[in-house]
Amino acid sequence: MDDRQSRTSPRSPSGPSFTSPVFPSPRGSYEPPKPAATSTEDLDLLSRVKGLYRLLDLHSENATDTLANEITISRESLKNFLDTIRPGSYKSLTKIDLHALDLLSINAIGIYGSKGEMARFLHEVGSVDDEVDKLMRGESIRERRLLVSHGTAGTIQPHLRSGMYALIPPNTQHSDGSFNPHAAVYIIYWPEETTWDDDAIGTVRKNRVTFMHYLTRLTDQVRALISPEHSSTLTWKYVENKSDDDLDNRFFKFEVAKTNEQEEDVAIREGFKVSHPAISTHSATLSFSDGTSRSSSLDPKLLYSETRQAFADSRYIPAQTHEETIDLKYSFHHLRTILRRHGTIYLAETVDYRGLEILLEDGALRDRVPELYRKYNDAIRKVETSQRTRETDETRQALSEVATNHTKLRSSVREYVTSRVAKIFPILDFDDESIDLAPEQSLDAPANEYLHNLRALHPAVDDAANNALNDKYNSLRVIKASQFKSMKDRFFILRSVLKKRGQMPESERKEAIATLISGSDASAWGHFNPRTYWTTLTSEWGSANQDSGTWYRTGQDEDDPAFVSQLAHLAYEDQAYAPFANEVCNLARASLLENITSVTDSLVRKIESAQEKAIKEESRRLSTARGSKEIEALRAEYRRLFQEALIANSVHPPLVITSVTKSNPCSQLVDVRGYYQNQTEAKVQHRLWALEIPEHDMLRLQEDQKHQPKPRVLSQPVSTCSFPLTWNLRHIQIFNNRSRKHVLLVIDLTDSVGIWLFPLLDGPSFDKPTKSIPNMKNRRYTLACDEQRRLLAIVISDYDKCICQLFAIDESFSNIQSRGSPFNLLPWYQDGIPKITATAFFAGTEELCLLEENGRVRVFSFLAQSFKPGTIRLNPGVCHIQASPDGTTLVAVEQHQHSRRLRVFHRASFGHKDAGITTALPDEFNSATSFTLTSIGDRRNAFLMALSPSLQCVHSVAVDIYRQETRTEYQFRAKAGKTRPEVPVPTVHNALIDCLSEAWSCYPVVAAIQREPFSGNTRRPPSITFVSEDPNRPFERYFKQMIRNFEQRSKKPTAKRLDKIVIEAAQFEDLEWGFPVSSAYKAGEWLAELLCLIPIHIALARDDRFVPLKDGILDPALERQLLGTEVVGIIDAITIGWYESIFSSYMATKPVKVVSCMGEQNVGKSYSLNHLTDSSFAGSSGRAIEGVWLSVCPTKDVLVVALNFEGLHSVERSAQEDMLLVLFNTALSNLVLFQNNFAINREMANMFTSFQSSTHLFDPASNPKLFKSLLAIVINDVVDKDKNEIVTEFSSKLSQIVSTEQADNFITVLHDSQLTIIPWNNIRSREFYTQFSELSLHLFEQETTHATAGEFLITLKTLMAQLRAQDWGSINRTAIKHRAVTLTNILTSALATGHATAEIDPTVEDLKNLDNQEPIIVMDSKALFYVGKEPLEIERALSAHLRSWRRDAARHSVQELQAYLKAMATLRLARAQVWLDANTERFPADNADIRGLRRLFDDASATLLANI
Repeated sequence: MDDRQSRTSPRSPSGPSFTSPVFPSPRGSYEPPKPAATSTEDLDLLSRVKGLYRLLDLHSENATDTLANEITISRESLKNFLDTIRPGSYKSLTKIDLHALDLLSINAIGIYGSKGEMARFLHEVGSVDDEVDKLMRGESIRERRLLVSHGTAGTIQPHLRSGMYALIPPNTQHSDGSFNPHAAVYIIYWPEETTWDDDAIGTVRKNRVTFMHYLTRLTDQVRALISPEHSSTLTWKYVENKSDDDLDNRFFKFEVAKTNEQEEDVAIREGFKVSHPAISTHSATLSFSDGTSRSSSLDPKLLYSETRQAFADSRYIPAQTHEETIDLKYSFHHLRTILRRHGTIYLAETVDYRGLEILLEDGALRDRVPELYRKYNDAIRKVETSQRTRETDETRQALSEVATNHTKLRSSVREYVTSRVAKIFPILDFDDESIDLAPEQSLDAPANEYLHNLRALHPAVDDAANNALNDKYNSLRVIKASQFKSMKDRFFILRSVLKKRGQMPESERKEAIATLISGSDASAWGHFNPRTYWTTLTSEWGSANQDSGTWYRTGQDEDDPAFVSQLAHLAYEDQAYAPFANEVCNLARASLLENITSVTDSLVRKIESAQEKAIKEESRRLSTARGSKEIEALRAEYRRLFQEALIANSVHPPLVITSVTKSNPCSQLVDVRGYYQNQTEAKVQHRLWALEIPEHDMLRLQEDQKHQPKPRVLSQPVSTCSFPLTWNLRHIQIFNNRSRKHVLLVIDLTDSVGIWLFPLLDGPSFDKPTKSIPNMKNRRYTLACDEQRRLLAIVISDYDKCICQLFAIDESFSNIQSRGSPFNLLPWYQDGIPKITATAFFAGTEELCLLEENGRVRVFSFLAQSFKPGTIRLNPGVCHIQASPDGTTLVAVEQHQHSRRLRVFHRASFGHKDAGITTALPDEFNSATSFTLTSIGDRRNAFLMALSPSLQCVHSVAVDIYRQETRTEYQFRAKAGKTRPEVPVPTVHNALIDCLSEAWSCYPVVAAIQREPFSGNTRRPPSITFVSEDPNRPFERYFKQMIRNFEQRSKKPTAKRLDKIVIEAAQFEDLEWGFPVSSAYKAGEWLAELLCLIPIHIALARDDRFVPLKDGILDPALERQLLGTEVVGIIDAITIGWYESIFSSYMATKPVKVVSCMGEQNVGKSYSLNHLTDSSFAGSSGRAIEGVWLSVCPTKDVLVVALNFEGLHSVERSAQEDMLLVLFNTALSNLVLFQNNFAINREMANMFTSFQSSTHLFDPASNPKLFKSLLAIVINDVVDKDKNEIVTEFSSKLSQIVSTEQADNFITVLHDSQLTIIPWNNIRSREFYTQFSELSLHLFEQETTHATAGEFLITLKTLMAQLRAQDWGSINRTAIKHRAVTLTNILTSALATGHATAEIDPTVEDLKNLDNQEPIIVMDSKALFYVGKEPLEIERALSAHLRSWRRDAARHSVQELQAYLKAMATLRLARAQVWLDANTERFPADNADIRGLRRLFDDASATLLANI
């Protein structure tokens, strides 16, 4: 589903739906569960075979005219296989860990052959029990019986689907059931029922060849298990080719002959019969919405179509209620689409105001309630404005009080600082001028109460005061007065002198103290130079000379508080120092008072600043708290009003939304969760079942018109539509036009008629019919449609009018227009208004047959605008009337007594033979309830089909119509005699051996570009062992002769590889099945080889649009989801299946070369690419390729990507679709092969129309790494004598194109002026294949534009996304933007966890280089950081860090924790930086997106650091 996950089955919408089973059902369609008896899963024997895993599955494709098959990878079974051999190696189809698989090896052995013998093999190795063995052995018998009795392709018994399987025999594994790498892994090709029949139909032969090609590429040792029944039919006389290469067998003779003249006649003969359980009547009681009910029988019916065969069954779907959940990330556009889809929205209590505002803004719910939304915003703004005003007033008032209290604060601060100084200098008294020198005295004033309260009130003020005082603390300990410093120096000099002199007389000591301290003796002190003190004093007092710096340093080392205290004590003990001490203290006090004033002023400024900041913060906090409370109440009130408005006047169940979040405000994705009750009204469901004609029947009908085909019903309905009970389905008709099948659907609505026209496989959009006819309630009308002229006629005959309106359908089947005014038919009816009961066109004409209630049939000509003269009259009881598909007759089915008969009227003699030609119909037609006349192959091969619900089958008779012609008719036909190559020796089941030669013929034995061989030396010579009951039969001689005939016939290079195949024969019992000798492969290499063998469908061109596919599948749900999505979003939605793992991981670092092939249909594009690049593209005589397919050839040095394109200039594609394919091709490729047939494609003007029209879109100058391909024009089948002429012809016409277009010519714009013309040899020559080697040299000589496979993958997706969006801007710029968005989505996870987890992808992966998937190996921590701004989340993250740091974290300091966190964060940021650089280094650093990404990275890094 596109936007939700259903808890039950998907619902039916209120309107009808019409869907295709090939693709997921469109929104709201209802698919009833299939009956258990016919469930595909129940019929599949895979789950009952131990150790068997389906690798490749074979699916029938319903989109073509024949039963084509597609080989696909079986995802779930492949996952089980890989989880068995290496658990965890398979995450999804796009994420397979091939490197991990390379750590183990597998011993692969191929198995193919008869089903019975392979069932025996499975039983031998313990994989199946007796019951399953019997089912497998008896499968073919049942299938043949069912095919004959029911004419259907499917079986109703358990069976194993055809495909390729891997078998891990259970009896060879370890005792615990784990994989044993030494045991054999058997690669099994399980065939279809007729695979080994030599006359198998084309699709079966094609499947056989493809699977055998895969089998021989994946295994060196192959065992062919041949049953006794098949062995007995082998023919050993291998006919050698003649020396002239069987030229005689290549001549087929035809002639143009006259057909026998004949009279008008009709004959019927036995037709086909198809049974199906859907052909049955369903009885039901229909319950209407108004409460009424009635019983009804719902009958199946045949569909109208001149060239297709189909029927529809009907069943009643009662009203149902489903609870469906939504839990996805939506883009804004998608979210709005979801909300618009639901009229009623209910918000659960878990949706907060943020979720509501996301829905209003991003979900555009505001458009539903614009007035209420305006009032809500006004109310919020009013509250916010009021709070800001109040906050401003409160802040202003508080700051005014601060200014008023400035004097009080200053006084308090001065007192506080003075008290701190008094504690430092306790000997000083700051209360008065006197100094008490008693040492026990101190000054310690109590803290001021105002400052104390202020610091308690504002912690920030306290912090500011403490920090300021700490900064000024040292300055408060220093006395800066110069006189104080001088006296301090003199004091320490004196002390040193006295200490040096030792004992001296008291009087002399006092004199020295007085003289030195007073400073009155100039001879003693000189000019007060401290460094001369010592010399002066010692010369006077006779002291010995010492180092002059010793005493000086002693004084400098003593700090001022200690000096003052020491001096005070000295003066107390020695009164001789008292005068000096008093002077020193007075100087100190005066200096400190000046310092106190300075510190006080500084501290007051800082306190007031902190106080102001604290006041503003507190005001803001209080204002925010008050505002939040008011806004919360306001939001609650308006949430109630919004809720009432969103559910008002609605009777529909609401969409209940439980959660709406965004990962960050800048995210473009919204995570929405919720559910809704989906009440669907009762409906009638119609399923369309198509009958398909096998290819061999179509071929036989071309040769023999009387061949009886055997159509079969496809296993699923091609479309399903559900209508309300009030609608009435009137008409369904299938148009089998050349390009696509379309459906015309006519429905009676309530008061009008709705006509829908749509592609069969796409289904209609029931929002609006293609054409609506109003005022048709209770009107009586009939309608008819002509497919060839695309005309629709509606005849209304009731009340007072009888009119006929003609409508024309345009060629694109997209529009229906009225053709002229309605025709008034009343003038031709003289007896009043006729009751027209049925109408029918003569096919391919504008003549309409009208059947009246009385049985009269008249023909109205729209060209003549009148009735033709002839009339016929039918008997009562006409069951059906219709013209033959070739337009020659009108056919009626009549009820005649108890049987039914066919009446035929030739158009040429209409009205002249009133009785017509009558013939009885078989008894089976008596119970039929629905008829239609159709054709198979040629329109002349008419079949009347009848549907009988009671018999649950469709019967038919072939209607041979003979007409009388006035001219001789000529017919081109095979001439009698040999019309096809003669087979000298008929064979029955030689395909069991010849299948290998068939594979060599279709696919290369040795390609020009060869795949890188498996590594290691564990390979063994290739061998084929034929296992049969008689090993002595000449298998080896037959095989060797087959090789020689192949080499002579095909002229292909083989490099002697086929000669190296060892041919052996053995009985089943003689072989080792548990641990046989075989080649061993690295499992990753082996799986990569398998993946690269399977081409994948990557894009379509449809409806003038380029449509990328997701994993090879067209998903309509994805297409709807991408509507309106930006290119970056489209890039992320595109995946290329199994090749994702090759490009993005396993071979991500290898450079890529791209070679592509284009051309018209049937020029050998697939064959050429296969032999050039060793690819496996399917080829056929019709359209084998649709859109673009991709394959990979891994070589030793590069990956060669091969792109195969559907044929250009076909009627199935418009010119714009061709142009889009050309643009995609030329942009991406290094070598473009444009292949042409020499004998046909000589018109150059038309040949390159698509190329030239592509030149004006993308600008190569803006995409320097694209549009660099060499255009190689390949002309097929050119013999030597013509090559110069053809080159001259092509070059001359190309020169004319260049001359006309000048700088805009496609060679310059799309191919960088590179072109080569290659006349290619005939396929029957050896040179045909050697030229591929020369072509490969051109490829490898081209400039490498894709440096790595990872880079190529991004370029590929970007180009596809831009083509889909029709964005013609720079692809390189888009790739940069995509990379920036991708990294942005991962950035938060990368910083927080060190892993890559994107918003849209919750998968946890290592940080990698996205271009080559190499991991970012840089030292990192395991810490989990929070990169956001939510306080609670920050606290949680810090708590987690603390718990993970140390068990005894409480014993360590905060600084240690900060250092630890910073170290961890530094490691994370360094690794994230390396990751970011690795993923952006190939892009210009000045690109706006890259710059924005780096800014985002810097901001996120700063947030991370701030949070720790």
